[in-house]
Amino acid sequence: MNYNSRDYINYFTKSIAEKINMLETKAERIDSLHFHYKEFSQMQSNQSFILYPEHENLKAILDNWFHQEILYLEKTMHLKDNVREIKKINRTPYLVQDKIKVNLSIDQIGLILRACDESHLLESPSMSFVFKQIIPFLSTPVKDELSFDSVRSKSYHAEERDKTIACEVLEKLISKIETYYSKSSFCKLQ
Repeated sequence: MNYNSRDYINYFTKSIAEKINMLETKAERIDSLHFHYKEFSQMQSNQSFILYPEHENLKAILDNWFHQEILYLEKTMHLKDNVREIKKINRTPYLVQDKIKVNLSIDQIGLILRACDESHLLESPSMSFVFKQIIPFLSTPVKDELSFDSVRSKSYHAEERDKTIACEVLEKLISKIETYYSKSSFCKLQ
């Protein structure tokens, strides 16, 4: 029977889609869709007896549904693999052999980098970008591998002690820079 009820069509396509979506890979889904499509195509139906003559033929509707589902999965099958590879590359941390050891804690490094970003000493699209680009090349006396995300998040929850130490380090840098001779001061000494 050409039972072309919209409810029946939705029930039929939904039940097949649920079976297909339980499969892990797109290749398995395509294979299963081809199998169901073959079974559907071999079903005998009386095309002269139509439930709703004003609606399209059930076979034509479901034939088109199978065709579109298979076509979509075939066209997007390679995309999922590419997206998975891109995500894997983005999640892979930098493997840096020779790192610069910073004699500060992770929290203190985070504070200084955050201050560099927010004071626009470093120009970047985002603070995350600053941490992502710098942290993989640093280590501390306690830890060789640092997570840029962890250091960034710790920069927002700094303890007073870490703030004090970061400020003291920056003051040391200022003092050190002041000891450098400029050409004019070097000439005056001679």
